[in-house]
Amino acid sequence: MYLLDTTTGALELVDDPRKERYAILSHVWQREGEQSFQDIQVLQHGLVRRVSSALKGRRNGPVSILPRTSAKIRNCCEYVRRRGYKKVWIDTCCIDKTSSSELSEAINSMYEWYGLADVCFAFLCDVTDQADPEKQNSAFCRSIWFQRGWTLQELIAPRSLVFVSKEWRFIGTKANLAHVIEKVTGIPTGILTHELSLNSVSIARRMSWASRRVTKRPEDEAYSLMGIFGVKMSTIYGEGRTAFLRLQEEILKHIHDESIFAWGSIFRVSSPGSSLRWRQEWKDGFDPSVLFARSPAEFFYSGNIEPVALNDFEQRLGIPMAVPHYTITSYGVRSSFPSIMIRQTPTSSIRLAVLACQAKPRKQTTEREKLVALLLTQQPNSSLQSGRYIVGALGSEMPSWLLDDPDSPSSTSTSSSTAKSDQYSQSTSESSSRSRSTTTSVTTLTNEMVYRAVVLPWSEHRDSALFYNPTRAGVAHTAGNGGMTGA
Repeated sequence: MYLLDTTTGALELVDDPRKERYAILSHVWQREGEQSFQDIQVLQHGLVRRVSSALKGRRNGPVSILPRTSAKIRNCCEYVRRRGYKKVWIDTCCIDKTSSSELSEAINSMYEWYGLADVCFAFLCDVTDQADPEKQNSAFCRSIWFQRGWTLQELIAPRSLVFVSKEWRFIGTKANLAHVIEKVTGIPTGILTHELSLNSVSIARRMSWASRRVTKRPEDEAYSLMGIFGVKMSTIYGEGRTAFLRLQEEILKHIHDESIFAWGSIFRVSSPGSSLRWRQEWKDGFDPSVLFARSPAEFFYSGNIEPVALNDFEQRLGIPMAVPHYTITSYGVRSSFPSIMIRQTPTSSIRLAVLACQAKPRKQTTEREKLVALLLTQQPNSSLQSGRYIVGALGSEMPSWLLDDPDSPSSTSTSSSTAKSDQYSQSTSESSSRSRSTTTSVTTLTNEMVYRAVVLPWSEHRDSALFYNPTRAGVAHTAGNGGMTGA
């Protein structure tokens, strides 16, 4: 790890950051570019030559390269130095990005480095020191800093974080502005202040914090979240969205939480006879019927999903459960889920694969949390004997009693049977649209529940596969996660 001397601007290599007292900068990169590690090295080598020449001539030469650095680096060093810190870490100039191994090490260690820093200074380039951060829709709340992918871990990891304005003046601390930040980001105050552990928050909810953030490169959507989930993996710039698929694989290896599958549109079921009230179209060719999400944006609606302990899960379903396991192959992810047949005809069938997680009501209510399940629909043009399924349901295949989402953005309050009939007719005419998820009461379906093994295609680029489970005397169902259902 390289640290910048706040007096001279020189880079210093340290072996163990845990033994160092340093400050760290969090900021948004400028469009016109930033000074790099190589830029600082060139200035530093020039400084050494000038100092050497000055000593030989017994003259007092310049001892700092800071006057030749960018305004951001220069002002940061001055601000940090006035607060008693001799060293600071700035990502733009303290990482040798020409070395793939050093870049990978830095990205995998970054969450830890922000956590080890004595204090983090968050530089808000679009906020003046005159702005009131607690004012509704303030410049502070609208800052681009809250919209970038990398700044999510930079917000959570440090115990002490200070916000500074574009004039490099104090705005406030993470601790005293935690209630404001929670409204902006959705991150609970307890997580921001380290009173709660990240491990107490579901995968789906952590993903939802990143769902509205953007990164310049698609790979960074994954790399910027490794610290949030406590995983490490190699960085391969150029792999595109494959990085986010690899991230989900690594998370599955380390965290027992099936809310990782709970992404996409959410549908709820209230009573027989209700109708589809919300649906989502995929306009860029992405197939949502796979197991893993394409990006954190798919978890936008998953902020209220939490895991259910295995013992509680068994009691609620009334059947014995095996310890969940996931085997990742070239065909997909092999695992087992409680499965319920909810519709079967000579040409099609729909099942629910219940997950060990639940959806908390978004509004205060006495209603109990609903379990979450994947909605499995027989693949078009396949036979019942083949057992080939997708996750989600085509509108024309959806049973009418299973279609309702009273909490959706497009929800209507009408109870007119005519209105529901028209709405359902409209949805079924859109044969290319896929309803991604639904909720229902497990108590009405548990009599038909069985425990089945499945192989789920994990990427839009993978083909479905079959897995025969002789202990259940049936063909398992192939499916991917096109969405989620709650029961």
